[in-house]
Amino acid sequence: MLNYQGIAEAELSGLISYRCSEFEQARLVKDVSETEIHAILFSMPKDKSPGPDGYTVEFLKETWEIIKNDFVTSVQSFLKFGFLPKGVNTTILALIPKKKEVKEMKDYRPISCDLQVLSANLDKAVSEGKIGYHPKCQNIRLTHLCFADDLLVFTDGTKTSIKGILQVFTEFAAVSGLNISLETTLYMVGVKPCDQELILHSFPFASGTLPVCYLGLPLLTKRMTTSDYTPLIDRIRAKFGSWTGRYLSFAGRLQLIGSVIYSLTNFWMSAFRLPSACIKVIDGGLGLRSLKEANTMSCLKLIWRLLSSNSLWVVWLRAYLIRQGSFWSLKANTNSGSWMWRKLLKYRPLAVSLVRYEVKNGETVSFWHDSWSPLGCLIDITRPRGTIDMGITLHATVAEALSHRQRQHRVEHLNELETALANIRRRGLVKEADVVLWNGKGGQVKTKFTTKDTWENTRHPR
Repeated sequence: MLNYQGIAEAELSGLISYRCSEFEQARLVKDVSETEIHAILFSMPKDKSPGPDGYTVEFLKETWEIIKNDFVTSVQSFLKFGFLPKGVNTTILALIPKKKEVKEMKDYRPISCDLQVLSANLDKAVSEGKIGYHPKCQNIRLTHLCFADDLLVFTDGTKTSIKGILQVFTEFAAVSGLNISLETTLYMVGVKPCDQELILHSFPFASGTLPVCYLGLPLLTKRMTTSDYTPLIDRIRAKFGSWTGRYLSFAGRLQLIGSVIYSLTNFWMSAFRLPSACIKVIDGGLGLRSLKEANTMSCLKLIWRLLSSNSLWVVWLRAYLIRQGSFWSLKANTNSGSWMWRKLLKYRPLAVSLVRYEVKNGETVSFWHDSWSPLGCLIDITRPRGTIDMGITLHATVAEALSHRQRQHRVEHLNELETALANIRRRGLVKEADVVLWNGKGGQVKTKFTTKDTWENTRHPR
């Protein structure tokens, strides 16, 4: 906390635009009732990680009638008097005290606010020309990613930009009292060797090479190799080697093995399609549910997220890989994107039968490529010639296609397209976002993805 200067209220207001309304301010100082505490607790997923006391949410729910008085009293006392037992702060992510003698909650620094200020300062430095955007981040104005106490900053790799980043860190330390650790690794790609040497000589950074492991997963752009998935195999073997299974029956050992395998591999499969060689080593003929099928479900879930959400990952994909087109219209043999992206494209023939679109405002549904009518994907019916016959461009949305003037065609399937479009025109568009639907149980479409239903639909297609 050396050289701590603080920050003026006016300057902080300029960095963080959000303001609480009078109603919200009143709610913040209002006493919290037992009903509110009960509602919050019971809205939490029961299988979330336990707190510092080791108790899971499921335990708290199941024993509510026994513990509710003590639980409610402790929460209300904390909010009313600011009393924070020391045990609550013995976690990996600890609260940072503002001064040496900490007695009340107000003596701790709000970490989320500090991170917002750092984020705003990095964005401000880019707008002022002190930091240059990474070439693959400029279109979506991305400067950094932050997870817990890890910070990834993206830049154009120039000495000026790195100097600007360090200046932001120094200024942030002065106003917050939090010093950014300079035990930092610099990953440079596409930077000339002479420029790399100059940067490493000028700044206190270690040089790293890609791929690198981050949050337990390798950051890969190329095909996953044996050395990439070896850490997963080693972790599974280490788990098995630490057991003393002499008191377990064969069925018990099999159940325990399956539980460990799925818990470890599911994390990897949430981001990657594991190679067949890796799955073969893990599966090992134990008679467990096929990891290959589980891997397919994970890939389909990634496609669902791509189509139905607006996460940063999805925004980046739309800006740099999908662009003005549709996920369904991209070439299967493209060289763009990572190895995993190209694998996802190969799952489209399976995914297309599971996806439907409900037209609301029609602004995000592709007229030709998305399955928004009972006819399915229209470009599959008419082929590229249909865009000429209908007079509707290949990348037109349903909203844009409505400006097309209806006419009679000699070919029946073109008249069916005109009818489908006329039905939307007759019903009219609404001021709501289009809805992506996924085939659920019994052929019913839903607004969410469920692994169980998808597994059944792919094993027993209708």
